[in-house]
Amino acid sequence: MKIRCLRQIIQSPLGSRAMYIGFETADNLRKVATAPSFRDNTPHEEISRNIQNKPVRAWQRPLDTGRETRIANLFNNTGEFMPNPVLLCANPFSAASLNVEQEDLGNGVQLETFLVDVPEGGGARRPLWILDGQHRIAGLSKSKQKSDPVPLVILLDYGGSPYTPDIFAKIFAQVTTSAVQLDPLHDAWLSYAFSLNDFAPSAKASSAKRDSFETSAILCRLTAPSRFWDNVVFNPNPSLSARSHLFRYDCIELTDLIQRTIFGKSSVPSALTPKVAAEQIAAAVDALFTVMPSSGRKANSLIGDIDHAQRYMQLGYLLGAMAVLQVSGPQSDWIQLLRDCGFDRKKWDLSQQILDFSGTAGTTSKRVATKVFRSVMLSRGMPTGSSVPSIMLGERAEQTLIIDGTPYVVKNGTNTRVDVGSSAHVRLGRSSDNVGKVAVTRNASQVSDVTARVRKGADFSLPTGGEVAMQVEMIHYGDVRSYGQVRLHRA
Repeated sequence: MKIRCLRQIIQSPLGSRAMYIGFETADNLRKVATAPSFRDNTPHEEISRNIQNKPVRAWQRPLDTGRETRIANLFNNTGEFMPNPVLLCANPFSAASLNVEQEDLGNGVQLETFLVDVPEGGGARRPLWILDGQHRIAGLSKSKQKSDPVPLVILLDYGGSPYTPDIFAKIFAQVTTSAVQLDPLHDAWLSYAFSLNDFAPSAKASSAKRDSFETSAILCRLTAPSRFWDNVVFNPNPSLSARSHLFRYDCIELTDLIQRTIFGKSSVPSALTPKVAAEQIAAAVDALFTVMPSSGRKANSLIGDIDHAQRYMQLGYLLGAMAVLQVSGPQSDWIQLLRDCGFDRKKWDLSQQILDFSGTAGTTSKRVATKVFRSVMLSRGMPTGSSVPSIMLGERAEQTLIIDGTPYVVKNGTNTRVDVGSSAHVRLGRSSDNVGKVAVTRNASQVSDVTARVRKGADFSLPTGGEVAMQVEMIHYGDVRSYGQVRLHRA
């Protein structure tokens, strides 16, 4: 197939770029051009492996057959025509060679036109890539206008500096924003693969973000017994089945966790490369399945079945393990660390508890799980007779009130009398890790919430012989609550 084109050379600081502009039918273009797309059912592991290798091969979104049909139906109406050009380039992975010849009159007089000779066939290795317009070509080729000319632009090396797959991907990322926005997951790994947007060298914290994303990609590729293999979501297709409900995150979520907890910190152990970080995170999670009691495994709130495993518990553990890595570096024995923390000695079944994770209760639960796991795993131990689940549900919970400069510790069930003068200054002090939220009320009926006042510090006036009773409500994991009381008394 020969496509007659005009050529223009665009000069830029990075070199000269040759662009060929012409027309061809959609029916013919479909025979010689293909999009470098991943598939709707491409496994997450395959995408993560693809973007880790150079050059990246499949980085464009899959063909949307519904959109293809809508375009075909639209252009079956003969009153419509396609004025928008499609953008093509040479397929760098095709064995077929393109040839470009400048036309002449046969007597040495050259014309301003060029013939781009494109071999037909090749399947996925067709000689041309579609950078923009795969749905237009697909839809038009199935319509009554399949033989009508379509405007096109072809990016070729002939007459200019060489193009690379990286350049083509960057062009795709730029032009696609004016059409249908990329899915956020696709946009994230495309940007990582080709150093675009937040991953561009000039972007703020791009190095930390790149290391974090690379860790996520490596985790998705780690083979058994890793629980993350093909379980980090890269393919945005929502119908792609999950390998496991346990420790399942998409590549954006996981990257954000790793960046905030490890590579975004001011100090990162030198041994903690993305590869080592991925192996360590996988080892920390795998250790759970070795250490946890075998009895009641299905009802385990951390690693149980889909009806019992709780996402906030998994998140808390994961962030605890990452905190250990950021503070102490790679661990030689995660199994022993978990045994030191008592993970093997207590049941992890919370199914008998009445837990609520809706609304603010979910945010509070997330905060408690994160703080408790971090504290326990960094200290490598638990108080005698306690367990992570019991601590998260309020055991040993404490809330300090600072009254006239003196700290008073409030625990579940305590009722403390504090003798004061005509006025007492009260403010909130330190909370134990298992207190995700605190509310202070003037009396047990909770008709007067003074939490906001005492958070910053507030004065309370008392008459002679008077008393102000303050109830302290501590909210724990799953919206479990405990209460203590402090009474300000003036003799």
